[in-house]
Amino acid sequence: MRGMNRRSLRLKLVAGLGMTLAMLALPVTTASAQSVSTETSMSVTTNDPGGQTKSTVLVNVTGADGVPAAGAVSIMEGGRQLSQVALNPSGQATSVLTLPGGEHTLRAVYSGDASHLGSASLSTLVQTQTATTPSFQLTLVPVAPAALPLVLTAGDAGRLT
Repeated sequence: MRGMNRRSLRLKLVAGLGMTLAMLALPVTTASAQSVSTETSMSVTTNDPGGQTKSTVLVNVTGADGVPAAGAVSIMEGGRQLSQVALNPSGQATSVLTLPGGEHTLRAVYSGDASHLGSASLSTLVQTQTATTPSFQLTLVPVAPAALPLVLTAGDAGRLT
C-alpha cells in the first residue's frame, strides 16, 4: 500500500459474526477509446463545359494507425460550407462543385470519428473561368411608347417602368 494515492485507495470495514474483515476497494476505470491523429489531403481539377466551371474535389483522410477514417468531410471556402460528403471505406470522398468565375480558396475539413481525430487539408487556390457569353437570353416585346425596345449592350443598365 505504500506509494499508493490516498484518493484511489479506500478500506471498507465489514463487521459480522464477531470478526472484522477489511476489503480493498479500488476505483473502477473503464478503457476509453484512444483518438488517433489523421491527415487530410485534397486535390482539385477543373473543366469548363459550356461556360460553367466544374471543379472535382478529391479528398483522402488517413489515420496514423493505418486504418481508413470514417465519417464525413466538408469542402469549405472561408467560413462557408460548399459541400459535405461521406468518406468511402477507403477513407476517400469526391465532390463536384459548380463555382462562379474568379479565384476560390478551398480546403477539406474532416470532423473525426469514434477513433480518429479531425483534421483539415492545406488550402488550395482554384481559378475558375468567367463566362464571356451569358448562359441566358433575354427577349423584350415592344410596348408604347414608340421608344421601345430598349437596347442594352454588355455593361449597360436600363430601366422600364
